[in-house]
Amino acid sequence: MNASILILIAGIIIISTIFIFQNMYIDTDIVEEPPLAATEYLNNPEYLIIDVREKYEFNSEHIANSINFPLSKLRTEYKSIPNNKKILLVCKSGARSRNALSFLKDQGYDDLINLKGGLDAWKRNRLKLQ
Repeated sequence: MNASILILIAGIIIISTIFIFQNMYIDTDIVEEPPLAATEYLNNPEYLIIDVREKYEFNSEHIANSINFPLSKLRTEYKSIPNNKKILLVCKSGARSRNALSFLKDQGYDDLINLKGGLDAWKRNRLKLQ
């Protein structure tokens, strides 16, 4: 076999291994809503919309009626988040909010939803931001 075929095979093995290990740690209990479905939570008093981006990101644009609770402060200040509401978690791409959701779930919070694709997906769907 020549070197280019060996490199190709090695690359396929490495990529396959990374994919397998990443999927081993995905929390399948995480509920996600796409942006269009999540719009029903905007003016619903049963829901709290928490944006876990940093303050400067939130100040530049955010979903109406959302509150800013940066992921960097979540581990020390999460107890100030009410546990009696349904919570939609938001970030830029959906990754930080997914981490926040997992953490809050571990702390006993229920009714947690991640905005699938985050604000990037929200904007792709041409939904309004403030």
